[in-house]
Amino acid sequence: MDENVFLLHSFLLGVGITFLYDILRILRRVFAHSTSMVSLEDLAFWIYCAGKVFLLMFHESLPCWGHWRECTCITGQSVPFL
Repeated sequence: MDENVFLLHSFLLGVGITFLYDILRILRRVFAHSTSMVSLEDLAFWIYCAGKVFLLMFHESLPCWGHWRECTCITGQSVPFL
């Protein structure tokens, strides 16, 4: 897979993860949640995110890229906060 396409997919995944977590945070403010429910929601959310990131890395990355793949996803998660 071309590096630029992988960069785009990693960036979009990072933006999507951040967007989903923001929606989860908004829902927590609108509807009251107990501490245990918040913890359960966070656990489920991060398991889902870990699966999505793993599938992206598994299907699209090459071993020779090293830490390039992690940096692109982190960049995608950070940009909406700028």
